[in-house]
Amino acid sequence: MTSPARRQYLRMKSQYPDAILMYQVGDFYETFDEDARTASRELQIVLTSRAYGEDERVPLAGIPLHALENYVGKLIARGYKVAICDQVGEVGKGVVERAVTRILTAGTLSEPSLLPTHQNNYLAAIAPGRSQTGLAAIDVSTGEFMVTWFAPSELPTALEAELQRLMPVECLLVEGSRADAYQFPPQTMTITPCPPYFF
Repeated sequence: MTSPARRQYLRMKSQYPDAILMYQVGDFYETFDEDARTASRELQIVLTSRAYGEDERVPLAGIPLHALENYVGKLIARGYKVAICDQVGEVGKGVVERAVTRILTAGTLSEPSLLPTHQNNYLAAIAPGRSQTGLAAIDVSTGEFMVTWFAPSELPTALEAELQRLMPVECLLVEGSRADAYQFPPQTMTITPCPPYFF
């Protein structure tokens, strides 16, 4: 039978299936299951396991609390989305209450230690419409925001030129659209599919 602590983790993880969940356990942020395998491989940290109940062992890879920014920065630079789940309840009274306090992606960083120096850190979004295609970009660390649109006759050339100029680190696309429909800048950029209602 699954323990209450394991059920709490699985409930949290089910809310953020597309992110690596950094789950605070005391003085560490731990990852479990497939997240642990990914963290171990990408961060070159030890993959171990933990027992939950009598007959359940799950993969585990953890990092110290004080090293979070360093490790999260590496994951984000490799295109991963990271959810930070902190202990928010009182320790010592059963299962500690936890909550996701931050979700970090390449385009949503505002921590100075995680940002590139001397360049913008744009999050872009492409929204195709019937008569035009919109492009929005924001640098959440500075508040700089721009929006423009392109007529069908300007696509894809003008849109691609604007993407080359902005060099976004992350681009939101409507779920189901083809990422290869656009020529993105030749750098590592995270493509994030989002439901149509986001646009």
